[in-house]
Amino acid sequence: MKIRVTCQGELELSDINDAVRLALCRLPDHARLGAEDPAAGRLLPDPGADAAETWAEVVRPGLLEWFGETDLAVRTDLQSALGDPGGGRKLRIGPERREAWIQVLNRARLCLVERYGFTEAELSAGVPGEIDSPRSLVRWELEIYGFLLSWLVEVESRQG
Repeated sequence: MKIRVTCQGELELSDINDAVRLALCRLPDHARLGAEDPAAGRLLPDPGADAAETWAEVVRPGLLEWFGETDLAVRTDLQSALGDPGGGRKLRIGPERREAWIQVLNRARLCLVERYGFTEAELSAGVPGEIDSPRSLVRWELEIYGFLLSWLVEVESRQG
């Protein structure tokens, strides 16, 4: 895979191999919150009794709407770039989509850590050398998402 920043400020991924393509295609589903999702407590924390009514009526629906908007933006970019499994298309993330991508990547990483119960030691151990279980696949995907996130944050900090 090649990665570069274009003169238009887009982050461009090209020559995406099948493993990275799979990780990217799974990203929106990893970021989606389910009804009994263990990550919900981290992403939608209980504000306490004093603010519970405002939270339920205003804040929570607003967050869920924002999650839906960012999910749709990322899913649209992925379908456009990676829709053809045999194609060598490029994924371009323009300045107008950076925030959505950063948000979805962060949310997916948090969701996966909560769902799979990864420890700090596991997360600090680096990329798994072998993908031999669903857990090791998810651990590898966390590294891919972190790598892409670091590029997006770097580009955002340089270009604003």
